[in-house]
Amino acid sequence: DIAIGWVDDEGQVYLQDRYTTARSVPLFDAHQNLTLISGEESDGWTRIRFTRPKFPCNDEDKALSQGTTRMIWAYNEDTDPEEECFDGTSIEAHTNQGAQSLNLQAGSAPVVALEDDVQTVDIIMTNFSVPAVDTTYHCKVLKLPISSLHHAVKFEMVIDDSNEYLVHHSRLQTCVASAISDDSALPKEGLCYSDEMAFCRFGTSMYGWAVGGEPVYLPANAGIPIGEGTSFLYVKLEVHYDNPTLRSDMVDSSGVRISYTSQLRDYDAGVFMTGIVHVTPERAIYLPPGLDTLRTAGYLSAECTDVGIPDQGIHVVSSYMHAHKAASALNLRHIREAEELPPIDSNWAYDPDYQQTVRLHEEVLMLPGDALMLECYYNTSTRSEWTLDGFPTTDEMCIVYLTYYPAADLAFGGTLKTEDAWRNWMVDAQQAGYLSGTADDVDAVFANASLWSTFEYASDTAGAEQFYNRMFDDAQYSDYNEYNNWCSAGASTFITTNFTAPVDFEVYAVDLFECSADNKVEIETPGVCTEDDDDDEESAANLPPLLLSFAFLCVARYFVL
Repeated sequence: DIAIGWVDDEGQVYLQDRYTTARSVPLFDAHQNLTLISGEESDGWTRIRFTRPKFPCNDEDKALSQGTTRMIWAYNEDTDPEEECFDGTSIEAHTNQGAQSLNLQAGSAPVVALEDDVQTVDIIMTNFSVPAVDTTYHCKVLKLPISSLHHAVKFEMVIDDSNEYLVHHSRLQTCVASAISDDSALPKEGLCYSDEMAFCRFGTSMYGWAVGGEPVYLPANAGIPIGEGTSFLYVKLEVHYDNPTLRSDMVDSSGVRISYTSQLRDYDAGVFMTGIVHVTPERAIYLPPGLDTLRTAGYLSAECTDVGIPDQGIHVVSSYMHAHKAASALNLRHIREAEELPPIDSNWAYDPDYQQTVRLHEEVLMLPGDALMLECYYNTSTRSEWTLDGFPTTDEMCIVYLTYYPAADLAFGGTLKTEDAWRNWMVDAQQAGYLSGTADDVDAVFANASLWSTFEYASDTAGAEQFYNRMFDDAQYSDYNEYNNWCSAGASTFITTNFTAPVDFEVYAVDLFECSADNKVEIETPGVCTEDDDDDEESAANLPPLLLSFAFLCVARYFVL
């Protein structure tokens, strides 16, 4: 699905909807679904703005993904097509090209005007020598130099220019003040999950960033309390370094910049995390190789929100969903009693190299007793080994951070399947011929975690994918519907082992791909433009529904998308 545009020497703007069915010249689309808004060429820059339907109703156009869209761009620096209905074979090849993932559904997060007294503080590593191993989680604990109550209103990642490929993701969380015995011992650094850093292992997450992320602004009416007298005084910076080439010469000083103000906003904001718990990696995520679509799920239980959310509820304003390289889609579902509400956030074309905090178009009200279900889908078709939950990008995760106001006690809630649930599924998979070994072998894995990856799964056998997905089909397979449930909500921190996922609710009917009416033109020969094909252009004032606006800026004569 291709858009081609240019501005000629007289200032006339051209925009065409084209397509290819193979690696070939761009063919003219009978459905001209691009509506020009404006265009100009000035000082060597070409700017063209247009709209198109998100979900066209014809075979020549592709629907835009709910979530990440992979865009390919190309342009020619010197030469325009000589005539409007050019022969596709006569157009000169592009001189520049590239690709970019974009979330065209959410767009870029809005920029919020900051108060006039805003200051910044950088929480960064200081010339940290990154080890020559593929995965390092390095942490630094320090006390913020903020002596009174302020509101944090913006977070952004600061990365050394030479280390952009090295820093995979980062997280900023609080440390409980009672865990700090001596301020003079700070800052303190070490491997995040080592014993020496255990004093600040559990805290409330304030900010998360991953590859592709942009600066995050709090809404204009809310800020996160920060400084003396708040829980956001002692902080831990966590940076995940991804070093697959095992370089030993990398030194890094990346970290997080916080913008804060003394002009307190109307509400205190907070952040909580939910999804699949990492406590027991093999029971959290256990994916066989060689399959296209594997589904897992983690829950924020109604029991947890009942103690963690005040009676008037909280307003969720943004979402940051996180997984690794095998992930293909994430979907955050919202359940209230016997009814499922619209999903809070969905990304059905997830790109692990383009992760963003998505500002929701409309705030979502969550009430005590609500439950959340985070569905994560994975593609292991190119893998030959089991994939487990873990910190390296070759392992997997399934979590989401939600920013909300007013701040409440809720900090974290998540689940993972119990031993009995996995034992039931594994024995059933053996009896069905999909999983190797015996029931005794299954019992052995719960005493020796290293044995989980020794099983073989018959991924090439018919029904293998469907059988795996029974594990998280809690409504249909009750023998597997048993979870460990973690909840941290102020003083109400608890773990239960008998949580069952909600199944008795009316499922929300999501229609992701309701297509838009298109503008079909009559052409004599399929794929070939004629001079009369674009006589009945539609004005930008009468756009069909579900349109998306584009603006492109190129140092170019013509561009191709």
